Amino acid sequence: MPRTTHPRAITSGLAAGQTAEAKDVLDAIIPLDKAIEDLRTGWLEFGQLRFDPTASTLTVTAGAITVTNSYHAITSAALQVLSTINGANQGDIIYLVRSGGADIIVGDYLLGANQGVWIVKEAVGFSVLASNGSLLRHAFRATRITSVQAIAASTNTKVQYNGVDYQQTTPLGANVYDPTTNYRYTPGRVGVYDFDILVTYSSAMDAGGLVVVTLAKNGSVIAQTNEFGTGVADLTIPLSHQDLATSASNYYEVFTYHFNAGSRNIYASATQCYFTGVRVGELN
Repeated sequence: MPRTTHPRAITSGLAAGQTAEAKDVLDAIIPLDKAIEDLRTGWLEFGQLRFDPTASTLTVTAGAITVTNSYHAITSAALQVLSTINGANQGDIIYLVRSGGADIIVGDYLLGANQGVWIVKEAVGFSVLASNGSLLRHAFRATRITSVQAIAASTNTKVQYNGVDYQQTTPLGANVYDPTTNYRYTPGRVGVYDFDILVTYSSAMDAGGLVVVTLAKNGSVIAQTNEFGTGVADLTIPLSHQDLATSASNYYEVFTYHFNAGSRNIYASATQCYFTGVRVGELN
């Protein structure tokens, strides 16, 4: 209900031609005049919701800002992923517009110059209601580059995809794929992901010999595909799988093994050895 009410003049019991008392008329006009003035100056007050169009400019630092009203211009010296809203209560609706500096990621949106976002403060974090920024796609593509990778016989070996064609950033601003140490994908956000994997052995594989490629989640195999050697090179092994990431810390890796008599190589080729993933949405 409105915080300010607008009573009518008391007219019950008046005969034709009679008018209300002056006090009754004033009681009706004064709150109405106050409401009109509030509208003119830009204030709308309703119970628990207040919109204050008074702008101030905030700088996003280490992923956080502290708000003082409902509308803010935001800026940043370097790309920031906004993750923390201070100075707001649960249920508050806030409008942010990027006024300058580097681009800023808010939720699933990248804000360029003069682009904005409506958010609602939650008990933990916030939710995006609407934005005219660019919708981000959570995805990556890693490849094996620079040199072949030797895979020892009868040894489950992680495929070292050491190149990255593209990748998104996590909510904390870090890269999602590690091409130098762990060779793993950590999406940083829960949801359903589609994975496409390709491993191609450049060495000739023994005819009839088993060759396996697996996708592991948090160190445990969740998908596997098998091929058998033909006695010639270029054995291609594809694997596609869909999985639900239930935690921001979930991570994914690709492994391969074979039972040839000795070590065998996989290609260093962006077209013959790759690991890709894309977030397709939430799971209700």
